[in-house]
Amino acid sequence: MTIIRFPETAYEILSLLSTEELLSQSEINELLDNRDKKEIKYAIRRLQENEVIQIEPNLLDMRSSSYRLSTETELSQAEQLLTDEVFQRITDAIYGDIISSTHPLAHSHA
Repeated sequence: MTIIRFPETAYEILSLLSTEELLSQSEINELLDNRDKKEIKYAIRRLQENEVIQIEPNLLDMRSSSYRLSTETELSQAEQLLTDEVFQRITDAIYGDIISSTHPLAHSHA
């Protein structure tokens, strides 16, 4: 199954995670306070289901967890599920427009 698109909030979350190593859902909610919490939760779920982000348990408090970007290896495995357009938007959100055009993952999907 090929993913045709993600909600716009998903790209905002990727952009946040590109500057922060780990963020909890409550931190993401706080940083994207202009977005509905259900919208954020849905975007996180879609990104996680498609292996674009990974969940990291909080070892000090197992009731909470944080999210991180997938590594390049994890992301290259996930790219098979994504259309070219979605993959390009993901690399743009993570690496920025200028970097994504020179990043190895951007060329591997073309």
